[in-house]
Parts: sequence; structure tokens; C-alpha cells
Amino acid sequence: MDDSKKKQSVTLQQSFEEIMSSLRSLGTQIAPHLGFIYVIIMLLSITMVVYSVTQIMQLTNTPSSTPTTSSAGDYTITFDKKIILKIESLNSATAPNSTIPGGRINPFSEGVY
Repeated sequence: MDDSKKKQSVTLQQSFEEIMSSLRSLGTQIAPHLGFIYVIIMLLSITMVVYSVTQIMQLTNTPSSTPTTSSAGDYTITFDKKIILKIESLNSATAPNSTIPGGRINPFSEGVY
């Protein structure tokens, strides 16, 4: 009975030592690459955070009354005729003739250049 317990405990200890030695060898193989792995994980984390924040902002910032691109075509825009006439009269108005000192050019005139 005592021998079987001794065999079993030695076997467990040996298997534990084998596992630890294999983990040490794996650690020595991975150690030179830890910086690169860290940078990649950080870049992926930052990318996921930025993507998540932009998705949340797009969902929460649009009020329900704001037309989206899909529903914007449903609306028709009407202009007031009075305003259109006022705008057209602005185009037909002539620029005031102001006198400029000699040797200077009026930068607001159209036919100077």
C-alpha cells in the first residue's frame, strides 16, 4: 500500500516538473516576441474602442425627427416667391461707383483683371 502511494506521488511530481519545464521552454521561445505581441494587442484594443464609440455615437446622436439619407427623398422643398424675387434683384443691382485713389485697383470689380 505504501509503495503504491509513493509511486503515485512520484509520478505526480514528475509530471508537474515536466509541465513546468515545457512551460519554461515555451516562455523562452515567446520572450523575444512579447513586445510585438503587446503592440498588436494594444492596437487592436484601440481600434475596437474607437469603432465601438463611433457606432454608439451614430446611433444616439440622430434625433427621431431628423430625416436620414433613405427618407430624405420623401420631402419636397418649396421656396417663397418673394424671397426668390429679392435674390434675383440683388443679382441685377449694379455695384456702387466709388472713387479710389490713383494707382489703386478696386478688388471687388469684375472687369479689372
